[in-house]
Amino acid sequence: MKIRFLSKMPKAGISGGRLLALMMAVSLRRCGEDVDFLTDEHPDMFGELTAYSDLKLQKVNLNNLSNQADRSVDIVVIIPHLKEIDLMGEFVRHAIECRAKIVLLNFESPNWYNSLSPVKRDPKEWAGWDLASEYSSYIASISMTGNQFAKEHYLTVPAGCVFDFFYPSINTLLADEVPTPAHKTNEIVFLSRYDQHKGFDLIESLNIPELAGYRVCMIIGNESGKAQQLEIWRDKLQKNGIGLDIHYSIDSRTKFEILKRASALLFTSKFEGFGYPPLEAAYCLTPVACSDLPVIREYGGDAFEYGEPDDITSMSSAIVRALAAPDKVRSAHNRLAGIAGIDPMGKTLQRQFHALF
Repeated sequence: MKIRFLSKMPKAGISGGRLLALMMAVSLRRCGEDVDFLTDEHPDMFGELTAYSDLKLQKVNLNNLSNQADRSVDIVVIIPHLKEIDLMGEFVRHAIECRAKIVLLNFESPNWYNSLSPVKRDPKEWAGWDLASEYSSYIASISMTGNQFAKEHYLTVPAGCVFDFFYPSINTLLADEVPTPAHKTNEIVFLSRYDQHKGFDLIESLNIPELAGYRVCMIIGNESGKAQQLEIWRDKLQKNGIGLDIHYSIDSRTKFEILKRASALLFTSKFEGFGYPPLEAAYCLTPVACSDLPVIREYGGDAFEYGEPDDITSMSSAIVRALAAPDKVRSAHNRLAGIAGIDPMGKTLQRQFHALF
């Protein structure tokens, strides 16, 4: 089977959705499928995956794919983008020209996003996703929760269109290369972005006397003009004997090194289509305190400690409980490793894709 991925890519930085697309392609290639990947840019983050497969990216003009038509392609996987209806239209046109079945990767539909996120978005931003769904053979969501909302949103799909889901993997191959230290350090990882729905301000939940002697390792996925606020928080934390270290846009190897040595992760996002950081931390045997979001509870189950993302006291209680119960993630490690693995994801996608024929 020949599978083609279509996606825009950022040159620098990490995009969770684009990274997932790359990992899907790598996982299918590792399962023996014939895979190519058409994109507008060679992203730096792909360098973290090149050691694990022979997948090559092809840099092309995504706005005009006529020269790339290939009727040996069986499936075109469309990686959607908000506010990009013209590009999505070209992706659909290309798939039709290839006479290939379309798989639409559904990160989150607008009905789900707007039901939970404190920051609402106009559903028209998903117009390109809706267009692609009208020609899709498979709407591939990334959780059971997301699949339920997808069925309610995409109502003009072709007869026989499959609605299903798979769980995104993390880069377990890279994580396994990072040594596990003999002892945990007194570090608590706080991983966030400066977006309103990511719960950035909930670092306040770590400013409690019970955490005296700990250091907060803040990993921020995007830089912004928040330096003054960060210094205010540093001063507040120091009054309770808590240190603060700040890291911007680190590579995955460094992230796994930090997670493996840390005592816990606090993840305070108010909406996620999936939510990588709790799974990454748990794979590294690091206790997790996180927002009580349906999708994280779906895969995390009893392994994590949960708090209400709008309640600082609730999140403070969650991190204290996580630190007191390090064996919870250890007990669930085999189950979570089955979700996290690149090769298990590839086998799931391979089975789902072959079932379309």
